[in-house]
Amino acid sequence: MDATALITKEDKSIYIVTGRCLVNGRFSRVGMVDCFDTQTGEVVQYLTFPIEFNHKPLLSFQQDNILRIQSHKQSLNINLQKIKANKSTNTVPLLPNNYTLDLSHAVCSIGDNKVFVCGGIICAGDKRPEDYSVNPNAYLLDQKTGEWKVLSDPPEALDCPACCTVKLPCKILRKIVIS
Repeated sequence: MDATALITKEDKSIYIVTGRCLVNGRFSRVGMVDCFDTQTGEVVQYLTFPIEFNHKPLLSFQQDNILRIQSHKQSLNINLQKIKANKSTNTVPLLPNNYTLDLSHAVCSIGDNKVFVCGGIICAGDKRPEDYSVNPNAYLLDQKTGEWKVLSDPPEALDCPACCTVKLPCKILRKIVIS
């Protein structure tokens, strides 16, 4: 499985969203949402949805029971109570310089409607050319405005993927004020 992200809800549930799965040697075009109860460790809800992501999707709860799953091309709002998915036009904008999010990026939600991205490789456009490079910057997406902000230039940005992934404080996050 790749293109996987997780989000917690009220310290009671962990939702794991998987955008692609390897089934019989091929990538499926079906995404999955698994909900685990943090007290029992049991799967309490399992959903599939008809799209795949080529990067870690961005997750948020827009309302109490509405899980928003966003990518560059497609996005969904899933009503977890009614078990119904609706496609959304609210997609993730490309990174600065028209770079796309990639599976190699460290992506985590911080604060209210903010997403921190660092590390990984970058290349412009939809197709991965043979000529790609290591991402030298760290970015912050304000999901309300749909705008990316470059937070740090090298070499500080290269120190962040591990701490971003495990959500520990790091140099860049200590410098910015998240409102």
